[in-house]
Amino acid sequence: RLKAVLTRLEASGLIAKCLVMPSREATDVELERVHTKGLIQALQASSAAGCSDSPFPIPLSTSGQVATSNPPLPASSSGEEGVISADALCSQYTYEAARLAAGTAAEMAAGLMKGSIDNGMAIIRPPGHHATRTKAQSGCYFNNAAVAARAAQAAGAARVMILDWDIHHGHGTQEIFEEDTSVLVVSMHRADEEFYPGTGQVTDVGVNDGEGYTINIPWQDNTVTAADYIQATLHVVLPVSYEFQPDVII
Repeated sequence: RLKAVLTRLEASGLIAKCLVMPSREATDVELERVHTKGLIQALQASSAAGCSDSPFPIPLSTSGQVATSNPPLPASSSGEEGVISADALCSQYTYEAARLAAGTAAEMAAGLMKGSIDNGMAIIRPPGHHATRTKAQSGCYFNNAAVAARAAQAAGAARVMILDWDIHHGHGTQEIFEEDTSVLVVSMHRADEEFYPGTGQVTDVGVNDGEGYTINIPWQDNTVTAADYIQATLHVVLPVSYEFQPDVII
């Protein structure tokens, strides 16, 4: 996918008009603003072992969820929970790639706040919006958008808005910020029972002090069109963003 995006940008001539920034790995500090040390250590160990779909279930936490690897992996040494779900497969390069994705997103968000760039696009893989504070799942290892949001705040942002229009609900991002009044999470997605993850109903609006800072715009089948996205943007996303007044939109 990265090659396809870059090829299209080059063919259109757009990339020649852009400032190309180098990728970098996220620091431990940046990752730990969002994730537990247990998750970071679990992913590092899984990647070092090159785990994928071998038949050795290895518990990485007390939650009862397991990851598979060969050879067996040690439990997290930090004492904090960290879970690699069976649908988050690993190779020897996964840990480095995940840190590069999160770090590049963080660098761009910080650059926006510092004024070195006005806007930008982080062309990164793997994705991140299914990853929670303690769990890598569904091909998502570190939550890039969440890491970027915290990086923006560390650079001075008081309010950050995350707009997720992927067809799947970013339930990891929602969980991370569900009690946070400084981050507005807006998601447009399918939410019917036949479509993963089946979460993100309109009634999911945040928890405790964070109530009202999570906005879900769910569609219940596969008939959603571009016109639906446009209407949702005009009548929901733009009004709430003007009211929230974010310093950065991710």
